[in-house]
Amino acid sequence: MIIYSKGTLDRKEDFRLVTTIEEENKKLFVRKKAVNPRAKDFLFGMVENYEKLKKILSPLKLAEAKFDGDSVVFPYIKGKTLSDEFKECYFNGQDEKALEILREFKNILKLLPTVEFETRRYKDFMRIFGNPTEKDGDWTVGCLDLNLDNLIRIGRQLYLIDYEWVFEFPLPKKFLYFRTFFYTFFSIKELLKIRCSKEFPLVQLLPEIFVPKEVYDQEALAVSGLRRFYDYEMNFQSYLSFRKNTAPKLKESVIFQNSQKPDIFLTLQTKNDEIEKLKAELRDIYGSKSWKIATSLRDMKRLFKKTS
Repeated sequence: MIIYSKGTLDRKEDFRLVTTIEEENKKLFVRKKAVNPRAKDFLFGMVENYEKLKKILSPLKLAEAKFDGDSVVFPYIKGKTLSDEFKECYFNGQDEKALEILREFKNILKLLPTVEFETRRYKDFMRIFGNPTEKDGDWTVGCLDLNLDNLIRIGRQLYLIDYEWVFEFPLPKKFLYFRTFFYTFFSIKELLKIRCSKEFPLVQLLPEIFVPKEVYDQEALAVSGLRRFYDYEMNFQSYLSFRKNTAPKLKESVIFQNSQKPDIFLTLQTKNDEIEKLKAELRDIYGSKSWKIATSLRDMKRLFKKTS
């Protein structure tokens, strides 16, 4: 019996899958199937990914991928994702506890083996993500699905429940952290907007991505690095999807000072104050004698035009 179903029909045909949660003999499991024959190589590659990653990602346990006819099945692991934990912490005002989850993820990346970037793989990385630089820092196994959404905690053990995107070439650890950082704060953007105030200012990195100023300062995020990793992500989304990528460029959305840090820490409260101030000024103008006299003169002018 199928309990849940989700398709990735916005992807190119080579990557289109349907994921279902099913129940059989009172046991739950996850099944992934290719939408079309062209996506079967991508689907079946997950079993190979499991064999490749299970020893390398030693701090984590992987949900085992197995062949089942024309599909791949995984055990259903019941628990909260680290993303859910993060959201709950921010919702309950436990900001420091939420940031501990991000630090925990950063420590996981540190524990992963450092892989030397091979020049012969440069073209493969460039084709999908863009031009790498020495500033990208340490590289590790190319599992792009390492993020809070795919990590479930059971007791003290963390499980990686999905690993569709595993490349033959390595990925920068900083880039993996960047993706998690961005998508995690994107997931709580509405909550951040509500909480935003002079006491809780935000840095706006994109139209829909806000980061608490205190967190931004602690992370010491270099703008040049943000731009580069954001471009990596947008290039990957273009590689993945058949739709044209129209996402705003990070460099067009961040407000800079000396091309290094945001000049203004935008807060919704500040913007609302500005709107209310403008409304008050308009009310004063509309209520002034000069405006009323000017309005009367305009009405008389229109009347004369009609009668002439």
